[in-house]
Amino acid sequence: MRTTILLLLLTGYLVLNQGFMQIRVPPSDGVPIGELTLICYLAITNIWVVLARMNAVVHLVPFLIWWGCGVGRAVFDTGEYGMWALRDASHVIDSLFVIVGFSFVRRPDDLDRLFRWLAWLLPVLSIYIMVGYPLKLRQHCLADRANQCRCSAS
Repeated sequence: MRTTILLLLLTGYLVLNQGFMQIRVPPSDGVPIGELTLICYLAITNIWVVLARMNAVVHLVPFLIWWGCGVGRAVFDTGEYGMWALRDASHVIDSLFVIVGFSFVRRPDDLDRLFRWLAWLLPVLSIYIMVGYPLKLRQHCLADRANQCRCSAS
């Protein structure tokens, strides 16, 4: 279940890009769906076990310093600056996806599933970009013409 949710999240980010980033729960003033997934995944993951396994592969000290300073600063500044402090710490918050990604591929089956998922996603994404980009340019061109017509009429 967790694997499928993460693969759907990855698909949403790859295909819909910034539009997917704007999906929030609840819709108007809620938490972005990517960060909500991050919070839920970190809440149900034994982070200490994942960090111990990460330490066998990479040097963990720079990550811990980065996360400690960034998250600590965000928590400290939230009282004074509110949501702006969390916005300014978004790069630190998004870097926590490293833990999620490392936990995601802890088993060879999950890594195989990721590559099978990407095997069909990348051709679909390529077609989407090849067809969508010219249409996006045409849409901008039409919007510019409409704006020029409005400007010349006034």
